[in-house]
Amino acid sequence: MQKNSDQPRPQTKKGALIKSVAFITVFILFLVLVSQVGLLRGGAMPGLFYGIGGTVGSFITAFLFVRSEKRPLASIGLRWEKGTLPRFVYGILIGTGLFFFVIAVICFSAGIRIQASGTVNHTAILLNLVPVFFLALMEEVGFRTLPLVKLEKSYGILTTQFILALLFAFYHMLNGWGIAISFMGPFIWSFVFVLAASWSGGIAMSTGIHFSLNVMQALAGLKGGAALFHLIEKKETAAPLLPAQTAGILAHGLVLLGALWLTGWYKRNRKKAMG
Repeated sequence: MQKNSDQPRPQTKKGALIKSVAFITVFILFLVLVSQVGLLRGGAMPGLFYGIGGTVGSFITAFLFVRSEKRPLASIGLRWEKGTLPRFVYGILIGTGLFFFVIAVICFSAGIRIQASGTVNHTAILLNLVPVFFLALMEEVGFRTLPLVKLEKSYGILTTQFILALLFAFYHMLNGWGIAISFMGPFIWSFVFVLAASWSGGIAMSTGIHFSLNVMQALAGLKGGAALFHLIEKKETAAPLLPAQTAGILAHGLVLLGALWLTGWYKRNRKKAMG
């Protein structure tokens, strides 16, 4: 939770929802502006341009909204402190572990194995990964700063997770993602990101998780382009336990159940700590 979430004026549940949706809408409008400028600009590395531009837009959005309420950026978790970098690193470790948990479930139940890429273009891989940090950061600022603070204060963390997960899925649908993949991926992972941001008191850990998940997907060739390894079907006579798509649903369902269980544990322990 963004622990310094003091508010100068009382807020209603409806007001918190409206302000949060407005914040995300302004953030998306900045992304639209950046994408249009990028199309006019052309040139190399449009992903990096979009990521940096989107990150700038997300911070401008945050500044405008907190300025309108006469509160500091730190009140919505946007601050640098000595624990920021360690929490980001912890997030990377958590995200990497979650990625390999999903892969392990799929490999075990769907007859899939990991195979190293034959020829590795390290330069191409690096160029693909450079924008990933900014793309993850801009979305964490856009969804897990002021919207999280506002909604959690009014609705509690569990309802906040569902609201932000829905908004995060719709956001990806606006970006051209299909309904199924938006709810199988971003919707579920949003529960993890919100829990991490609330638990750690800012977006450093959630950004680390988000960043590492996207990096590992890129390295596995799941986002196209150069990759270090790929997931391929095993050449064996025994039929797999589940089709690959069903195994993927199972793996992500387990992630969601785990996030919900941890949310319940977090709520109980936080309530005890508060007296």
